[in-house]
Amino acid sequence: FRKPSTEEAEEGRGAYPWTLDQSQLKKRERLMGLWAEKVEHCAPDDVNNPRFFTNQWSSSERWWDELPLPINSAAWLVNYVEEGQTFPEYVDKYLGEYRFRQGTTIYLLPIVSSDSRNEIDRYSWSAHAPSLSALAQWVSAFYDRECEVMPAAYVRPNPSDESAFTFDHPTYKLTQKLRGRQSEIVEEEAFNGVAGKDSPRYQIRVQDLLRVLENIKTRCPDSAVREKEIAIVGVTMIDLFSHASDLFVAGFAGRGVSMLSLRRYHPRMVMSDSHWDDYAFYANQRADNKTYLTNDDSGDDEANKAKRRKKSTKQKSECANDLLLSPPQLTRDERAEYFRRAGRLINHELGHNYGLEHCIHHHCFMNGSGNLEEDFVTPAIECGICLRKLQFRLGFGVVRRYEALLRVYQANGMNQEASWTRRRLDGLTGSNQSSHIER
Repeated sequence: FRKPSTEEAEEGRGAYPWTLDQSQLKKRERLMGLWAEKVEHCAPDDVNNPRFFTNQWSSSERWWDELPLPINSAAWLVNYVEEGQTFPEYVDKYLGEYRFRQGTTIYLLPIVSSDSRNEIDRYSWSAHAPSLSALAQWVSAFYDRECEVMPAAYVRPNPSDESAFTFDHPTYKLTQKLRGRQSEIVEEEAFNGVAGKDSPRYQIRVQDLLRVLENIKTRCPDSAVREKEIAIVGVTMIDLFSHASDLFVAGFAGRGVSMLSLRRYHPRMVMSDSHWDDYAFYANQRADNKTYLTNDDSGDDEANKAKRRKKSTKQKSECANDLLLSPPQLTRDERAEYFRRAGRLINHELGHNYGLEHCIHHHCFMNGSGNLEEDFVTPAIECGICLRKLQFRLGFGVVRRYEALLRVYQANGMNQEASWTRRRLDGLTGSNQSSHIER
């Protein structure tokens, strides 16, 4: 991988004003028709204002950092080829989808665990998880679309088959079988001194849940009117996987649907890097929290797996008095970090739903990540190139969007993002935005 130069990054933003090339002229008639449908609040001319998208802030400072070098051998760009996506490439691919319609609705569907169908009413969204209503407000501000939280759906294991699970959504009268896997680690001795017992751990195959979401999409109230305008994001605290070799899957995007798990995003979780069911939580906040207890490249044969597991449990025993099997309560700063991680993941997967590919031009919310250590240092803010793509697709007013995002960041303790957004508004409007603080 070779990072784009400063000149290549500027080329990635496209020309000003943006004009159709010869290959796109055939789509002009449709494009003009969609322009005519724009709603009153949209700002179609923002796409051609270079102030909103150029990286230069002052003679010595820039809005967006360069893409950092990979942090370890598991990093995304070490293992995957990424050519990036420029604004002109995005326009060429999604010209036919250019629209400003306000009717798009993004739904967050909570999927919670239930061991018994008769106990469904006792289960709700996890108390230690980020607030779904607050996440919906962030998504709504980020994409300038309505975002609603749907009635919850439930997943329960099949007592007679460890690889079988049942999905149940009472509101949409949808029941469907799922595949998954359950752990053999349920007793305290398996964690070599970690206190307490844990219920059987399991993971659901993410592809099965994506198919369920596609079925639900056809049952949404708006789908009969404008099916393409609906996006559904399944959000769960249940662990997910895609292939047998996976430790876990955090997010997966399909056609108009995304599925993601926030389980591994807990700020105090610590896990083995070789066994999906081997994880615990720090009981107390620590400055040196590690995500993985082992991080070597000793191989995947059975002897090395056993050796690595022994090393992992030995490390656990050395700090066992500080580990729990269930998620603990978090401090205010930790809750803000959990919220930031969760919202960035949701916005990243929705970015894929809107056609954004992984960004290689700047440090950006659309950067790929190969592991949690890389994921957790990925910013929640979009770069200028990705911002121009979204503005082209959605038609929002850039300044008005930043003002809405600032309110979200302030309300949820995202101090770094709030500070950056205030400075961004100052730079774009030429006025002091301190009046926006905590209002």
